[in-house]
Amino acid sequence: MSSVPPKPRVLMSYNRPPGGGNPYTAFLAQALADDVDLQFFSWKTALIGRWDIFHLHWPDALVVAPSAVRELLKSFLLVALVLRIRLTRKTLVWTVHNLKPHEAGRRTTAFAIDLLIRAVDVRIYLNSSEDNDLSLGVTVPHGDYVPLLRQHKEGGWASQERVVHQILHFGLVRPYKGIESLIESYDQQRLPGSRLVILGAAKNAQYRHTIQQLADAHPGTAFDARFVEDPELLDQLAESRLVVLPYLQMYNSGALIYALSFGCPVLAPVSSSNLALQREVGSELLTLYQGPLTGEVLEAAYRDAPARRTSASAFSERRSWATTGLAHVRLYRALRGARAARAADMRARVAAAVAAPDQAA
Repeated sequence: MSSVPPKPRVLMSYNRPPGGGNPYTAFLAQALADDVDLQFFSWKTALIGRWDIFHLHWPDALVVAPSAVRELLKSFLLVALVLRIRLTRKTLVWTVHNLKPHEAGRRTTAFAIDLLIRAVDVRIYLNSSEDNDLSLGVTVPHGDYVPLLRQHKEGGWASQERVVHQILHFGLVRPYKGIESLIESYDQQRLPGSRLVILGAAKNAQYRHTIQQLADAHPGTAFDARFVEDPELLDQLAESRLVVLPYLQMYNSGALIYALSFGCPVLAPVSSSNLALQREVGSELLTLYQGPLTGEVLEAAYRDAPARRTSASAFSERRSWATTGLAHVRLYRALRGARAARAADMRARVAAAVAAPDQAA
């Protein structure tokens, strides 16, 4: 009788998911719970805890701090973690949410993050961008957010057609998201009966003030500077004809996956990853524009978006969390069996495992 292999011991680089916050972390943890000995981040666990695989998500989140002194301390701790990984031959996996941090950090912080990235064994790419180097990792598509509708609305608006006229931008309010261009573009075009809502908290008080002043100066634009929980955000999406995400650069966007999960048309900039996503969901749901956002581009996308819509998801089973979880479990198991191999051999073994036909985990 064959023995059951031990579960992979995996330390995530984020804390235990709370009730709110980023649903990606919560859904991933739930998808792995039965097949992985999952641990959540603390510096004590990272430096002296028992784990085999460190799964990195947002590298800058490990060192960002409100003061230079605390960032310096966290940078030293991160260097110590890299040394532990290398000296004890542990495995480092990086889910590439962003190719680089959205905001520049201090020099010491950048050095520590670069040291960590250079120690990565395998990368997980969340999209099919041509920018991805598949010799360094594998693609596991970003899971959808369809379960949120079942959790919070119990199908309450899934079958209802609504006549909607709202344009929505949601998510953390940060400079790289191009919100100023959205407000100015909306002001250039008069769309009778429409309104623009900017919804999301801003960590930087000065930038929050800038957006508030801009919104106040443009009739028809409202800035709601709060973090909202999923039930309220779902209500806002249900009232929206178009979601606009005019990021200055877009590689991955949880907001984009979130909106498409509930069938809400989106306007976003052209990028390699967005072109691949458009091929998946269709140009009716994802409209892409080249160059800076203009009033003409915004008006055309608004008029092309159906005024009547339901919440039918744009995604197939390929993005379900069951599929995503299975791919991660296969990857972890392959890594455990290939740790002594050369880096290229390890990645080839992992790629083969993740791409294997569906089978019981």
